Amino acid sequence: MHRDMIVLYITRNGRDIAKSLKRFYGNRLATKKVEKGNLNEVFSEAFKYKRIIAVMAVGIVVRAISSLIKNKVEDPAIVVVDERGKYAISLLSGHMGGANELAIEVAEKLGAEPVITTSSDVQGYKALDLYAKEKGYLINDMTLYRKVAKLMADGRKIPLYVEKSEDDDYFASGYFKKCESLHEFINEGGIKIAVTWRNLEGRNILYIIPRKLVAGIGFHRGMSSDELLSFVKMVCSQEGIYFSAIKKISTIDKRKGEKGLYELAKLLDAELFFYKTEDLKRALDRVEGSKNVEKYHGVGNVSETSALLCSNFGHIIVPKKKGGMITLCIALENSL
Repeated sequence: MHRDMIVLYITRNGRDIAKSLKRFYGNRLATKKVEKGNLNEVFSEAFKYKRIIAVMAVGIVVRAISSLIKNKVEDPAIVVVDERGKYAISLLSGHMGGANELAIEVAEKLGAEPVITTSSDVQGYKALDLYAKEKGYLINDMTLYRKVAKLMADGRKIPLYVEKSEDDDYFASGYFKKCESLHEFINEGGIKIAVTWRNLEGRNILYIIPRKLVAGIGFHRGMSSDELLSFVKMVCSQEGIYFSAIKKISTIDKRKGEKGLYELAKLLDAELFFYKTEDLKRALDRVEGSKNVEKYHGVGNVSETSALLCSNFGHIIVPKKKGGMITLCIALENSL
């Protein structure tokens, strides 16, 4: 089993707590004693893990990690446990990294009291970054996010636009002023939030990006990932779409084994889906076909038909675009 967490300790009491946690977590949990003089080295190595439990004083941990901290997206979850096992303190990456959840879990296993200090938890509402994490959405600007979080903590209403395809229950609270149209949203001043894959006009917009787009693609053999990615980015830019919203890439099964395609999927952090000619024909009645494409593939349209199938016959938001030896279509998943 892959080890994704580590417990660090200094004293005998710390070792006993580490052993207790090891009994609960088993092989998922690595253990390491901090020796005199190697504190910084041990923590630097521990940052390779997703979750760190440190059985020692908070001050020791703060000094050890001060030069290692990057941002709330990349930093590991860190929970500090005192040497008597009375408290489990969420110290770093409470929401995005899951330290708040880990503190509660560790406290339960040790019979300790969890200590959570993030503003949203103290005030009793779910933080926006936690909502995004649970939904699998992306936050485009963490600097702007911190300003939004402060506005929420201060009880300020923030103008909001949510795509009709997205669940807006989270935003029903008094922290947001929901705009019914894009026109209304764009005309709002100050910092705003948009839950969308669109790149809208205006400044100070925090984008919460749903990863629900499918890129249906047709291309000639031997094309590199650079060529494919450049075309995808160009089309997305022209159409005002965040390319990071692409979660799936679809094409004909004759393109299995194309190195450039697999590399493209890795660059976009997207899943690949391949369809047989017979399957693609099921969507032909919804799109226009090409005799030339049909001559090579047995079906007159690859990009749009594969995007429709992969999106569960969702909505095509960018009909096929052709550029050189590449054809691209972008569809929105049908989540029903």
